[in-house]
Amino acid sequence: MRFVLSATATAIALPAQTLTTLYSFNGTDGDQPNALIQGSDGDLYGATVYGGANCLGLGCGTIFKITLSGTLRTIHSFDDTDGQNPNGLVQATAGDFHGTTGAGSACIGGCGTIFKITPGGTLTTLYTFCSQVGCADGGQPTTALVQGAENLYGTTFYGGAQGAGTVFKISASGTLTTLHSFCAQSECADGYYPTGALIQATDGDFYGTTEAGGAQGYGTVYKLTSSGTLTTLHSFDLSDGGTRKPVSFKPPTATSTGQRQPAGPTVTLVRSSKSRRAVR
Repeated sequence: MRFVLSATATAIALPAQTLTTLYSFNGTDGDQPNALIQGSDGDLYGATVYGGANCLGLGCGTIFKITLSGTLRTIHSFDDTDGQNPNGLVQATAGDFHGTTGAGSACIGGCGTIFKITPGGTLTTLYTFCSQVGCADGGQPTTALVQGAENLYGTTFYGGAQGAGTVFKISASGTLTTLHSFCAQSECADGYYPTGALIQATDGDFYGTTEAGGAQGYGTVYKLTSSGTLTTLHSFDLSDGGTRKPVSFKPPTATSTGQRQPAGPTVTLVRSSKSRRAVR
């Protein structure tokens, strides 16, 4: 006896998918763009990690705007004194754009900045990281900021009280407050080296991830209140996402200038001319 299973498939017409290249970067106007956001004026705004008019070698990066029809204008080229290697942007409620640079501003190893920039291209550096002894205020932000009720929030990959990264908030006038320094708990149970941009959930708390640390050493998911209370929601292990052997955290070592540098096997600083970028 044979059984035959049959089914009738109905074809569903899908709308045509047409990709249009709006703009191709050539290096002088930027190189390696990151995420776009749409401004309140309807144009798109973004940053390129490298390229631009300043800095030898790879270039220090740019901020640009582009119309929906593809007309691009570079509104700022970083020159190292105001930072380099910018991350994504966020438009604050006041209308200006805010962002971070992962390096630059005359800091050994490239400590990074927080800046604001008008839609017309006037840039103001709000804060330079590693302004405190031992980089207690953090160093090397690698993600975009997120707008909270009154302040902007973000993370730094290293620095802080233990050198393992921080979560911070910054006011519109540039007052920075460190909300949490990672590796504050025994065996870095709270994680270290935060990665990925924060999000603010509907409960008002902020959520993020760390690259390493936690109960098993493979990283964490955490939530943080606006006042700085951190709760580890999950510690990864090999069964649910851990992909490499966990490593012990090594605190950064002091240099002759008093600055602290990233240490441990998860961070390497690559330098080409004046450009630096974290490779993890």
